[in-house]
Amino acid sequence: MINVINGEIASGKTTQLIGAYNTYGQGDGYALTRVETKGVFIGQDIVRLSNKQFMPFCRIEGLLPTDFNACQKYDKFYFSKEGLDFAKHIIWSAIKERSHFAYIDEIGPLELSGGGVDKEFSLLVRTVKNVYVTVRNSLLPQFFSRYIINNRTIKTPKN
Repeated sequence: MINVINGEIASGKTTQLIGAYNTYGQGDGYALTRVETKGVFIGQDIVRLSNKQFMPFCRIEGLLPTDFNACQKYDKFYFSKEGLDFAKHIIWSAIKERSHFAYIDEIGPLELSGGGVDKEFSLLVRTVKNVYVTVRNSLLPQFFSRYIINNRTIKTPKN
């Protein structure tokens, strides 16, 4: 079963995803958390749900730290090689361990254009029994078309 948590940006999708992980207490995955400097949004960090290990995931153009190793770009966001490798590692671990639960925050425009964790997610949805994933409302048609998911539920966070 693919459980899609959909909504707009900052609508509570990530909070609901973490809530699902805390409720079931099984499997693994990651959440993307906002990073701000002096109240200004500069990007996101990736946090592994099972052990809270985190690292930079993406940063906004013009706000990249000097040691940021960018490997992909979408719109104004640069994605860290280490952050994407970490996300892929988490997904591969769930596949190899034959986990019954996986939690992915989020599948966005980068994946829908073939980048990011697209290939890993495609395999994950075919091998893990219960996948929770966040997707923005505007991307749902592309998401369902790309990943051809029939056995699904759609949940919208309540604010």
